[in-house]
Formats: sequence, structure tokens, C-alpha cells
Amino acid sequence: ACWEVLGRQFGDIAHWAAAILSSHVDGEPRLGAERVCRLRGIGGMGPMDLHEELIEFDPVSHRLAYQVSSGLPAMIRSAVNHWFIEDNGDGTSTVTSKAELRIAWYMTPMIPVMMSQMQRDIAKVCEELQHRIEHGSVHPRKASSITLAATP
Repeated sequence: ACWEVLGRQFGDIAHWAAAILSSHVDGEPRLGAERVCRLRGIGGMGPMDLHEELIEFDPVSHRLAYQVSSGLPAMIRSAVNHWFIEDNGDGTSTVTSKAELRIAWYMTPMIPVMMSQMQRDIAKVCEELQHRIEHGSVHPRKASSITLAATP
């Protein structure tokens, strides 16, 4: 179930992740495929469009990784995220995300703050993913964001 949502439905992350307004992949997820995500504004910036290229996609080992190919703010030089799904053998899985950022030198003093924020953001995404898998519906946080987006 985890691979179905994270891997096979790679382009549909906006269906369940609250921070993402829209997303799509042309065709099937595969090595080299590009996902375009429109994110809510962060850190005082407005919404942004990120283009993410799949650099690892293994349906057998349930691993994928993508790098942001365009759309990052100037202070972030590069971003890569690795996802690993491990079958626990008891009908449950462990999902791990390992994000890597390269930042501009002048952002070095902000590393502790950025790491803390990233950990909180990834924890929210994992919570929303778990809800999607276990309940087959969006997390209340995503439902709330959809309602807010529809309000004029």
C-alpha cells in the first residue's frame, strides 16, 4: 500500500499532502520522469513550482529518489529526497525519508532552524501519508487546506 501511494502514484502527491496545491507527472513514474508540484508559500515567499526528476525508482526494493531540477529559491542550491519503504513482515511498513539540501554559504547560520523546519515538515508529510494508507482518505490537515483554497 505504501509503494502504491509513494511510487505508483508518484505524480499524485497533491491528493494527500497538505503543503502541495497541485502535482502531476506526464506518463508513468520511471527513472528520469519529472513531477511538477505547486507548493504553498514558505518562509514569507508565495507559492512556488518545483520540478522534480526521479533519479531512482525501484518497484522491487520500494525505493525512490528525486532531485529538484528547477524552482528552488536562490538560497537553496540543490535538493534531493530519498524514500525507502521497508516491509516489517507483520502487515506494516516503515517509511523513511532522507532529504539533502545544499544551501548558499550565507545561509550557514540558519542551518539549525532549517533542519528543525524540515524535520517538522517531513513528519507532517509522513503523518498525512500514513493517514492516506490506513484510512484511504485525506488527513484532516489536507481536507482543511482544500477548504481554505476553495474559499474566495
